[in-house]
Amino acid sequence: MMLDHDSPLVQPSAAPDIAPESTVEPLPRLSEVPQPPPLRRIDLVFEQKGSLGIEFKELAAPFVIEQVHSTGLAYNRDLQKGDQLILVGGEDVTQLAWDELVQKLGPRPVLVTFERPDAVEEEPAPTSFMSGFGSTMRSLGGSVMEPFGPGRAGDVGCRTFRSLGCIGVGGRIQGLMV
Repeated sequence: MMLDHDSPLVQPSAAPDIAPESTVEPLPRLSEVPQPPPLRRIDLVFEQKGSLGIEFKELAAPFVIEQVHSTGLAYNRDLQKGDQLILVGGEDVTQLAWDELVQKLGPRPVLVTFERPDAVEEEPAPTSFMSGFGSTMRSLGGSVMEPFGPGRAGDVGCRTFRSLGCIGVGGRIQGLMV
């Protein structure tokens, strides 16, 4: 059959036969979908002044632990890589700027709350915070970076906060410590 302008009439193709034994299962209702277990919360109180020894991945939210140093107050307090700081003094810090977080962590005593995801993959800890630069850190009431000598491998500065110690900034440092 041809239309008035000589184009063939396109007939709808027949739907493929569906075998009677193949049925489509309906999707489960949202209320029936298993929910992931809640994240584990870790509440800690720090009463002493001094560096917590917590190295975060970034100087910006979210504040996720990269490493807990043995010289800090947080050492042996059940924190591990991947834990995220969510509350300080009962206030949400998940969107806070770095400088504001530092101010909240300074006064003692301070209550902090971390959340731990179900599966945190552990990586071996580096031998030192500045292992790529050949420098070391030592504890002196906080974290202190030793200065580079001539022919240094990178430019790294030190930012000091009252009760938190020194924090390396710049260069190729990935983690930062409070």
